[in-house]
Amino acid sequence: MPPSFESLARQVATLAVWLASAHAYAQPVFSPVQTPRPAPVIPGQPVVNDAIPQIKGEDILVPRSRLIREGAFVIQRSGVLLRAPTGEWIVAFAPDDPGNPQSNRLPPMVLVPNRALSTLEATIGDHAGGLLITLTGEVLVYHSRNYLLVSLYNLSSAEPAPQVPPPQPDQGHAPPSSTPSPTDRPPSAADDPRVLELISSLERTRTPGIHRAGEGDAPQPRILGAGSSGRDGALMVRQRGRLVRGGAGHWYFAPDTGVQDAQGQTRALLPCQTLMELERVAQRRGDGLTIELTGRIYSYHGQELVLPTMFLIAPPSDVAPLQ
Repeated sequence: MPPSFESLARQVATLAVWLASAHAYAQPVFSPVQTPRPAPVIPGQPVVNDAIPQIKGEDILVPRSRLIREGAFVIQRSGVLLRAPTGEWIVAFAPDDPGNPQSNRLPPMVLVPNRALSTLEATIGDHAGGLLITLTGEVLVYHSRNYLLVSLYNLSSAEPAPQVPPPQPDQGHAPPSSTPSPTDRPPSAADDPRVLELISSLERTRTPGIHRAGEGDAPQPRILGAGSSGRDGALMVRQRGRLVRGGAGHWYFAPDTGVQDAQGQTRALLPCQTLMELERVAQRRGDGLTIELTGRIYSYHGQELVLPTMFLIAPPSDVAPLQ
């Protein structure tokens, strides 16, 4: 029997309701949007100096006096040699292009104690600083300061003194003084704010490796024997020993050789990032930490010093001392 008109009408109404609900829950359709085309690079357009009004381009760039990474080499760079009140030698490097104040300029660095520094001190004698010098060496980093391990150097003449113009006689005025005013004096490397900041930092944290009188008791350093060559850079590989802290807060390495030397076997540790890591480990584990140290041995005024490059925390030994 064919369906009646009422049943067909109900089916059509049900289908319409279903289609309406399906359309409401359907996924939205996004119309395509035209993507902007990048503008081509045209020479002669505004540069970084025009990026922000009233601000020069060099003001928003990376500062030029940032630290140099450890392991980099300075090759034949000229600068002025200065003596800090704490006793360290500082080199203030000259810019690459003296005529351009925005040229690349290395930050001031502290010279690391080694044989080359001993020879340099013997050469200049009691000179207080201000010498022009050309240096080649390896850059180290210690407590936000750059250090330089000098391998070659060449001394030049002293830093140029201020030129005073001869007085000009004048009938109506008194003759000018021969002493230049502070504003007439040319700037010196010692007046560089970065050098002054470095000197202030050295007064708070002295350079490791140099023991001075009045800084507290320090372990007896190892003295070079008559048969020792004292060649800088000799390797020391995984030597077992203890970390010893001196009275001035500097760290020393006492190797466990089994034979006590009459002159002592303790070597001072030179400043570097590995020494900073050793300091952090020693602060957590306490003094007297036993390690296996790898590094390079240097000499300074007859004393042996170690530039640590790697260390391993050694397990405790089962051998107990008889004394």
